[in-house]
Amino acid sequence: MDKFTQNLLRLSLSLLCLTVPISSLFLVSEYLGYKKFVVETGEDFSREVGEIVDKLKRQSPELNEWLP
Repeated sequence: MDKFTQNLLRLSLSLLCLTVPISSLFLVSEYLGYKKFVVETGEDFSREVGEIVDKLKRQSPELNEWLP
């Protein structure tokens, strides 16, 4: 029984040593992927808003004093 407990402890520690680095890599990759998505989405939105503002300025020159 003592040998079984020792082997079970070794197995648990081995799984822990494998699980922690793998899950850490997964979490880091998910975080970086999400961060990249947020940055790209913000840039796309900003570009689209800029295009809309430019279009409005061209169509209505009197709005130039109101739009940045």
